[in-house]
Amino acid sequence: MNESRALRAGARAGVVLVALLCALAGTVTSTGAWFTARTVDSGNRVGTAVLQPVIAQTSVGADLGVTLNWPAAPLGGETSHFLVTREVEGEPSSKTLVYQGNGTTVTDRGAGPAELADGQAGGFSKVAAGNNHSCAIARGKAYCWGRNESGQLGDGTTTASQRPVPVVRTAMSGQVTDISVGFAHTCAIADATVYCWGNNNDGRLGNGSWNWVPSQVPVRVEIPGKVTDISAGYRATCAIADGAGYCWGSAVSGQLGNGQMGKDAWGNERHSTTPQRVQGGLLPAGARFTSISTGTAHSCGVALSQAYCWGSGADGQLGSSGVTGSAVPVLVFSLLSPVTEIVAGRRSTCAASAPVMYCWGTGGPVPGTAASPPVQVSSTWFAQGASSLEMGRVDEGAVSNDHACAVASRSVVCWGDNVNGVLGRGSPGVRSTTPAPVDADLGIPWGVATGGRHTCVMKESEVRCWGSSDGGGLGDGTGQSSSTPVSIAPIRDWTCAPGALLQPAVAPATRPTCSFAAGTRLVYRIDQWVGRWTAPTGITGVRVAAPS
Repeated sequence: MNESRALRAGARAGVVLVALLCALAGTVTSTGAWFTARTVDSGNRVGTAVLQPVIAQTSVGADLGVTLNWPAAPLGGETSHFLVTREVEGEPSSKTLVYQGNGTTVTDRGAGPAELADGQAGGFSKVAAGNNHSCAIARGKAYCWGRNESGQLGDGTTTASQRPVPVVRTAMSGQVTDISVGFAHTCAIADATVYCWGNNNDGRLGNGSWNWVPSQVPVRVEIPGKVTDISAGYRATCAIADGAGYCWGSAVSGQLGNGQMGKDAWGNERHSTTPQRVQGGLLPAGARFTSISTGTAHSCGVALSQAYCWGSGADGQLGSSGVTGSAVPVLVFSLLSPVTEIVAGRRSTCAASAPVMYCWGTGGPVPGTAASPPVQVSSTWFAQGASSLEMGRVDEGAVSNDHACAVASRSVVCWGDNVNGVLGRGSPGVRSTTPAPVDADLGIPWGVATGGRHTCVMKESEVRCWGSSDGGGLGDGTGQSSSTPVSIAPIRDWTCAPGALLQPAVAPATRPTCSFAAGTRLVYRIDQWVGRWTAPTGITGVRVAAPS
């Protein structure tokens, strides 16, 4: 057998070995098969090398590092040289050099220290604002800033940050497509699945964990179907999955829409630590939600182009005359055209019904009482419709701060309460019932987010915020409040080599390390050289087990 034929045979054997090893679930090892390679040099002398594919024995340590040990096969006293590369199974682009030398063992921890990618600009697709913290999506990843006493920034700590920090992605898979910020918790959608982190009072994280136990990193929420919309409120969270509405957290005011409210037989406030389907009441059977929003003590949704609300109605925020509270959806009356979007605030609600806007309740963007029906917000700004409708709120203390903003006529238009200057114009504290644009050149915005004490606007290239910077909510790194828009600080993102992830707990002031995520399937390839001879590539597959 000549050299080229032998190498082709070895390559075919390697292909079969790859298929076999990748099909196995656990650590895979093999001794390979011996073969003989021959060549004829210029002196017509025949040389022979007996080599084998180099297959490593593998073990996974408690730190998720993978240790490989392989045998050396020296020929004629010559030293073997080895090259070890690693790929995440099914991802050829993740190929990474692990080792090169004449040793026979290596421990791979996924590239060791993380690298800092600083000043990356652009790629924003969503911004969300809460009471004292905010978040944004950039290039499919989530970043948050502001207060963090409950871990609502999702970076593995409880340390506040005046500039964006990356949300730990150990649990989340796929690209982040939507994010919503509540009072002290955050939820996001990644790969059509919901993940939440931060405060877990009343079970608002929705993962079934013990009530009151917060999480500083994302936890998965099990909802049947593909999730397309998420809204984190004060004490509850709601989402849409395959057209059905689901809510979890506090049910004391009926804001879950599952028929429960008040206290149970033991005097405990009703709540749910897992998603409950919204149903019953005046909601037609089989109706599919297209928009959903969770406020302080009530929730609302759009189904069949009509608005429905449930929960507390003491301030008229349900939009249904005489209904002071309901644990199931009630129909909002007096909306004359199809509704496309709805947002729930503290004591009021607004809905977009092109080419007009409606608001109802007390202390909100339009004057009203608990008995007032929805009021049309008259403005030429909405003649061409509006998008990215949002409503801010203060969820503690006696101050009501319901203000609304929307992207309309290529501008950010705001109205309502102006506590902390959240309207971006006029004197702070001076309420406005007339929608008007922010007093700043914002360019052409893509979206707007209204928090309790601040407002943010987003374009693809940047995010800018204004209002109170309590806890660092403006994200510009200064900690100073501003009545005019300021740009958030450049994103500083710790990154790891392909196939490796950041450790779950990351201290912002220190350089984190990288390791493999439990369950990652890795494929190692080992090439051996002995003099001028090369063995066929040896393949070792391994699944990284959970740490013991």
